[in-house]
Amino acid sequence: MKKSELISWISKLEEMPQGDVERVLDRLGAVVVTELSGGPGEVSLPGIGKLKANQRNERAGYNPKTGKPIRIPARITVKLTLSQSFKNSLRG
Repeated sequence: MKKSELISWISKLEEMPQGDVERVLDRLGAVVVTELSGGPGEVSLPGIGKLKANQRNERAGYNPKTGKPIRIPARITVKLTLSQSFKNSLRG
């Protein structure tokens, strides 16, 4: 589903102008990025699950093409854990 389709669908369900729905979705995205970009953090998406950010430390690795050792820099990873109710609704 594309963003425009999601906006249209929510707009009809909630009887809200599409512009208002789009602003809410954009702000939701901004809040999630702000909360998770600083490192360890968690954002709950009711009815869906939790987005959890973790700091991954720098580590040694190998270039698969050359076999030479390389340094893999530290970074933030994000994981989505689905809620049990969401999993159950997908199963039918």
